[in-house]
Amino acid sequence: MEIGGGIGLLALHMGMYAERVYCIEANPIWSSSFIASLLVNKPKHVSYLFGSADEFAGQIKGDVALFCTHSGLDSMKDAAAMFAPIVFDVYGELIASNPGAFNKTAARLRKIA
Repeated sequence: MEIGGGIGLLALHMGMYAERVYCIEANPIWSSSFIASLLVNKPKHVSYLFGSADEFAGQIKGDVALFCTHSGLDSMKDAAAMFAPIVFDVYGELIASNPGAFNKTAARLRKIA
């Protein structure tokens, strides 16, 4: 499960390894510029759902949910937890693994923005 998938590149990449991938994006404008390519190249086991995550809660479940965000950290974490028992904050993991590569102020602000 990818929550807040934007144009869906991460979901497409996960589709190379996962049996099933759902990508949820509340604002379909993110995918509109990518839609022609997406329709041609999207594997059948990768699905894009347009709407807020809570619209799909209880309807689909995953083993792992992840999100990438610069803001709204708690709400994204809560949304991801509705879909899977394991939740990854991708940016948080990247920042934790190499904090010197990220702007310290931006890293702190993502927790309160």
